[in-house]
Amino acid sequence: MPKKSFDAELWIKLGLKTLKNEGLAKFGVEALARKAGVTKGSFYWHFKDRDDYFKQIVDYWLTRQLQIIQHFSQQADDVEPKQQLYNVMHYILNKNTDEDTAMRSWVMHYDYATKAVKKVDKMRLEYLIRLFKEMGYNKDESKLRAQMLYFYQVGEHTILERDREGIRSRLNDLHYKMLVDGVC
Repeated sequence: MPKKSFDAELWIKLGLKTLKNEGLAKFGVEALARKAGVTKGSFYWHFKDRDDYFKQIVDYWLTRQLQIIQHFSQQADDVEPKQQLYNVMHYILNKNTDEDTAMRSWVMHYDYATKAVKKVDKMRLEYLIRLFKEMGYNKDESKLRAQMLYFYQVGEHTILERDREGIRSRLNDLHYKMLVDGVC
């Protein structure tokens, strides 16, 4: 029976999933290879060692996050700031945040991940601050509103992972109204 192919991206996705669901304790090369149904040789074909693997996981996540930020930033000329904010909030509402959660859990153990998460947090907040400024809020108010939204979104995904009552969409809409219109 031929061995199945397991490329570097599949290894990285497996690493992110394992990190999210089981933490660093289950992050051994042998355990990951067993999960993938491949030999450890497949791992070492793609990665020099575990540190190289960790770095590539972080780089993969970072690249994807920067692409998303860039995508939304490019809307600036075509979409009003309020609509951009609405689009971002609904994107986040429907986004699978497992990778973000995994990266955030990793920052306590891996400096390279800490730097990547800080970079993404900074860029996301800068984008949100710019949107609020374009809506007419002053610098301080824009920063506060951006932080309120961002901190809420990060925390909401760690607490409400399963939306059993359909509440996330309603909360998202209410949060938008509070931030943009000051209405509850």
